[in-house]
Amino acid sequence: MKFEKLTRRERQVCDHIVRGQENKEIAMSLGISPRTVEDHRRELMRKSGAHNVVQLVRFVYDITDATPNRFDLAMGRIEANV
Repeated sequence: MKFEKLTRRERQVCDHIVRGQENKEIAMSLGISPRTVEDHRRELMRKSGAHNVVQLVRFVYDITDATPNRFDLAMGRIEANV
């Protein structure tokens, strides 16, 4: 799976998960319900093949080569320099 296959909202939720936030915190930050966060989390787990949050975080860092700039780029926080 690549981040291009994730929706914008899934990338946002993933960003918060990787930062260690819980569903209620993510929901408040994004202005959505905790149930919606759970749905996005479940879809992230399905798409990544992860069985737990640790595996999801590991997956994220593996596909972004664990460099902050690549992670930020993948999460849509910075723009690519062309």
